[in-house]
Amino acid sequence: MTNTGGRAAGMSGPIAFVWLTEAAYPRFLEVIADRERFTDRFEDWRRIAQRRFDDFRARGFDPVKVTVDPEEMLAWCQANGRAVDSNGRAAFANFKLAGG
Repeated sequence: MTNTGGRAAGMSGPIAFVWLTEAAYPRFLEVIADRERFTDRFEDWRRIAQRRFDDFRARGFDPVKVTVDPEEMLAWCQANGRAVDSNGRAAFANFKLAGG
């Protein structure tokens, strides 16, 4: 249901996972381009996202939760000519993971 970030299969290193707080979730839903792919309830999103995170870890990847501020993500995507879709979110999470 969510593309939370990451790298292509076969790449090593950490995989950035967009992570949200409950307080940020409503605004996140407002700014993303693919709203229809997300559940209305934060609790449901968190359960799904945690399952994906755990699955990546079980398969030998190194997932890292990157807590995202929706306003910062929106501004970064706009400044970098990206839509706030799965690709834009992944790029932003990787930018943050790299220390941006």
